[in-house]
Amino acid sequence: MSYRGGMTAPKDQPPPFQALSLEHLSKLKPRPGRGVNRIEINSDPVRVRGEELHEVWWRGKQWAVTAFGIECLDGTYFAPAADLAKELQPWPLHMASKTWVDIDEFTTAWMVALLLHGQASQVDPAAVREMFGKLRPRNHEEADD
Repeated sequence: MSYRGGMTAPKDQPPPFQALSLEHLSKLKPRPGRGVNRIEINSDPVRVRGEELHEVWWRGKQWAVTAFGIECLDGTYFAPAADLAKELQPWPLHMASKTWVDIDEFTTAWMVALLLHGQASQVDPAAVREMFGKLRPRNHEEADD
């Protein structure tokens, strides 16, 4: 198969952006994996002021996706997994009103949590894009409330 610019795909590799066949999948070599380690964006210690976090699946600087849902690393705020896809109160819009929240990280945690808790299919992508358009960029140096 040839690409723009006259390049061709190697015979043992599928062209990019094409669904892989079972034959190609069976020939792929495994990449070095993380094993059962969690995804950790930031590992700075955080003093727990509230409840201990549930099992952590993804960790950022302020937020973690856990077996429970989304939890603030200091244990003072949480969003249960069962509530993540509720349309009446989109969590990112709710959390954006709080000046102490790193909304970029919370939104990332929310999307990761939707996927890891099996709720991604319950959220309309167009509605998510519309919601993102409503989130205002925040100066991260604003005073906390």
